[in-house]
Amino acid sequence: MSGNHVLKFFAVANFFKENPKQLERGENAYTSGHVKSMQLRKEVQPASLKGTVLASMKKTIYTVEVSIDLKEQAILSATCTCPRGQALCHHIAALLYYTHYNVSSTDVEQKWTIKAGSSSEIVKVIEELYGCGENKFMAMSGDISTEKIEEFKKNLGQTNVVGFSWLLKSNPEKPVPRFLTNIDEILLSEGYLSSEDKSTYLMAKCAVSEEEVQEIVAATIGQHSNENWLIARKYRITASRFGLVLNACRRGCFPPSLFKALMEGYSLDRVRAVQWGKDNEQTAIQKFRQKPTLK
Repeated sequence: MSGNHVLKFFAVANFFKENPKQLERGENAYTSGHVKSMQLRKEVQPASLKGTVLASMKKTIYTVEVSIDLKEQAILSATCTCPRGQALCHHIAALLYYTHYNVSSTDVEQKWTIKAGSSSEIVKVIEELYGCGENKFMAMSGDISTEKIEEFKKNLGQTNVVGFSWLLKSNPEKPVPRFLTNIDEILLSEGYLSSEDKSTYLMAKCAVSEEEVQEIVAATIGQHSNENWLIARKYRITASRFGLVLNACRRGCFPPSLFKALMEGYSLDRVRAVQWGKDNEQTAIQKFRQKPTLK
């Protein structure tokens, strides 16, 4: 596409100046091919831009509508059918990216829809793509130093672009505070195993004072990024498990699957509320700071 863009990028950047993270995610969505259709009507004032964009999990398609003053190069308003769409979301940014890079300032209506992929693609085997392994390829020349490996591990932990990157983290430098009760140690202790009333013994060991509660709060700041938080919540009935316990109590039925769910470790990354919180954390902090009575 030539430089004669119908929508200048400075207009897009100015519209997202308070939400740079959504603009960055929108660029990733655009380059990943998540924009599925686009229609720009310039004969109306302001110009009407409408399109469809895939959700991050590629199972849902959201509709985006944008009003643009092309003469002044100003985006007036934008909405999306996603849960965040009444504010600024990355689906809006993705459609604006596509419009900037693929639409020139002609006088005809612009409309585009993705074409179905060709089914006649030739499938190649691994040997054809990469050879038979005779040439021992090395991506780097020379040995890799320990410092380079540690730097690479640190960068992976910051971006979290690789699943299970938490396995690369080093052991915590600071010892675990003793007021954080380690349930595993209690269950394997001689006192618990020899106790006649194990429930009472366990409850007594898990009891915390108000002062200890405040210490635990201070020691677990950061939640999932803090190793102490993982220890403090292990085998606890957390908010994400309340529903299972309450439903079992109402029915008066406590199947083995309930205890298995409570005892096993689990990831919160697929919980929508948790993912929503991570994606919108910076926006929430910004809105909070805008309230003069809450600073």
